[in-house]
Amino acid sequence: MKTTTRLSWRWRSLLGCLVVVTAVLGSLMPFHRLEESQGLRFWYSLRGVKPAPNSIVIVALNSEASKALGIPNRPDQWPRALHAELVRGLKAQGARVIVFDLLFDRARDPQQDQQLAQALRQAGNVLLAEYVLREQTVLDSHIKLSTDQRLLPLPELAQSAYATAPFPLPKTAHGIVEFWSFAPGAGDEATLPLRVAALLQPERYRQYLQQMGLAVSAGIPDAAQLRQLRPHFTAAQAFNLYGPPGQIRTLPYHQALVRLSQPGDSTFQNKIVLVGFSEFNQPEQRDAYITAYSQADGLDISGVELMATATANLLYQEWLRRPGLAAHFFILITIGLCLILPWFRCQARLGLGLNAITAALYLALGLWCFKQYYLWLPLISVLAVQWPLLIGAGLWANYRHTEQQRQSLHQALNRYLPGQIIDQLARDHKSQQGELYAVCLSSDLQGYTALAENRSPEQLRIWLNQYFEQVIAVISAHDGQVVDLTGDAMLALWVSGQRPALACVQALQAAQALQTLPLPTRIGLHYGPIAFGEVGAGAHVELRAVGDIVNTSSRLQSANKSLQTRVLLSQQVACYLPPDAPIKRLGQLQLAGKQQSIEVFTLSQADCAAWQGIKVLTEK
Repeated sequence: MKTTTRLSWRWRSLLGCLVVVTAVLGSLMPFHRLEESQGLRFWYSLRGVKPAPNSIVIVALNSEASKALGIPNRPDQWPRALHAELVRGLKAQGARVIVFDLLFDRARDPQQDQQLAQALRQAGNVLLAEYVLREQTVLDSHIKLSTDQRLLPLPELAQSAYATAPFPLPKTAHGIVEFWSFAPGAGDEATLPLRVAALLQPERYRQYLQQMGLAVSAGIPDAAQLRQLRPHFTAAQAFNLYGPPGQIRTLPYHQALVRLSQPGDSTFQNKIVLVGFSEFNQPEQRDAYITAYSQADGLDISGVELMATATANLLYQEWLRRPGLAAHFFILITIGLCLILPWFRCQARLGLGLNAITAALYLALGLWCFKQYYLWLPLISVLAVQWPLLIGAGLWANYRHTEQQRQSLHQALNRYLPGQIIDQLARDHKSQQGELYAVCLSSDLQGYTALAENRSPEQLRIWLNQYFEQVIAVISAHDGQVVDLTGDAMLALWVSGQRPALACVQALQAAQALQTLPLPTRIGLHYGPIAFGEVGAGAHVELRAVGDIVNTSSRLQSANKSLQTRVLLSQQVACYLPPDAPIKRLGQLQLAGKQQSIEVFTLSQADCAAWQGIKVLTEK
C-alpha cells in the first residue's frame, strides 16, 4: 500500500483558515495591551541597556540635594533665587536649552520671583512646564464628565521664558508606554519635548510634522492652526527607553551648582539641561511612573527622565515605531503561514523543528529591527497565540492523517494478507522505526513442468490446491505467513521484530518439515530488510513484498538444482541459529545476477532427525 506524508487539501484548507483566525485573534485589543506590557518588557530585556545620548543632562531635585542645601525636600518650597542662580550658571557655561519640569504657578517671594524672571529673560533659552489638571464629575452611575484645565506659570515668568508647554503622559493599566507630541488635554498644544526639538532642529521638526500629514512651513503651529490643519489632531509616540532609572546622566542640584562655580568646567556646555524631581531612593519617590523598566524593589523612572527620554527620541528620531493594524495583521498572516506550511507534509519531527527555527528566526529578526530601526514587532500575538495554536493544530493534523493512513493501509492489506501478519507488521514497523526485517522462504516444486504436461488444467488446479494445502499448513504451524503464490512457487515470511533468532529457527524448522512432504520441494532462506508496497500501474496494482531478500531467497532456491540440494540458506540466517542446528557450510556462492558472492549453508540430513528445534532463544 502506497502511503504519503502530504496532507490532503481538506486539511490544508482547515489549517489555512486557522492561520487567518489566529491573525484575527492576535490583532484584538487584549493582545495589544499584552504587547505593551509583557511583549515590550521582553524586547527590552533582549536588547539590554541602550546608551543614552550625552547631549542631555538632568539636574535633580532630590533628598540628597535638599539635605546638602539645607532646604525642605519639597520642590515647590525651594528658593526661586536658587533657580535663578542655576539658570545664570547654565547660560554662562553654554547650555543649549534649559527646561524646568516644575510648575511656577503661585507667587512667592516677590524679590526672588523677579530674580528668576530676569534670569529667564537674559538666558533666552529656558522653557517652563505647564500642568494639565483633569477633573471628573459624576453625573450618574454610568456617566462621568472629564474636564481638563491648563495650569500656567506666573505671567511674569511665562513672559520671560522662551516658551511654556505641558508634558502630560498617557497612562495605561500597566504603566507608561507612549508620550504625546501634542497634548490633547491641553488644546493640542505642542509638548515640552517637541518645543525643544523645534528650537534646536527646526528643519527636522517640519519634516516630522509633514510625516504626520501636517503641511507646516515654519514655526510651531498653535492649537487653532493645528485644528485647521487636522481636526482633533493628537500624536503619540512610543518611548524608546534607555534602560532602568538613571541611564540618562543625572546630577543632584547641589553638585550642579558646585560644577558651575568651578572655572573651566564644561559639564553643561552645549547640553540640553532638564531640571526636575528625580529620586533614586524608592521611599522618597514622588514624580515617578511605572514603565517596562520598573524595578522589583518599586523604583520607577522619574517624570523628568521620561521628559528627557522623549526629547532625545524626537531629536534623534529614535522613538519606537509600531506597525499599524493592517501591517500587524499582515505580519501575523506571514508568520502563521511560515509556521503552518511545514505541517502540510505532516511530519511531526520536521514540523516541530521548523516551527522552532521559525520562532528563533522571528525573535532574531524582531530584536534586530528593535535595535537597529526601533521597530516594535508583535511578540505576544506570535509566541502566545499563533505558535501554540498552530503547533497544536499541526500535531493534531499529523495524528489524524497518520490514523487515516493506517486505516487505509489496514483495509488495503486485508485484501491480500491475513490479519495476523498485518498486526505483526504494525508492531514491528513501530518498534523498528519504519524498517522491517524478516526471514524470506522461497519454494519451488521440483519436476512441476513434467507433472503439468500430463494433466488437464482442471486436474492441475485440483492437484496444486492439495499441494499448497499441505505447504501452507506447514508454514502456519511454524508461525510463518504465506504472502505470494505464483504457479507452483510460494513466498513466505517470518517478520522478526525484536526476535530475529526465533524467526530464523522457525523458518528453518518449516523448511525441514517441508522436506517430509511426498512431493520434493526446493527451498531458499535469506534474512534482511523488507518493505510492502503497491507494484503495478493503472488499474492493475498488486501488493508485493519488495526487497533484496526476496530476490536472494529466490536465487538460493534456484541454486539447489545446480548443487543437488533441497534447502539452501544464507549466512544472514545461519548466524542466528543455535550451535546444534542441523546445517553444514557449503562455501561461497555466486548467485545469478548478484555482483558479490555469499556464504551458503544446507540442511545436514544426518543431523535432522536428532534436532528437535528450540522454543526459547536468547538473542545474539
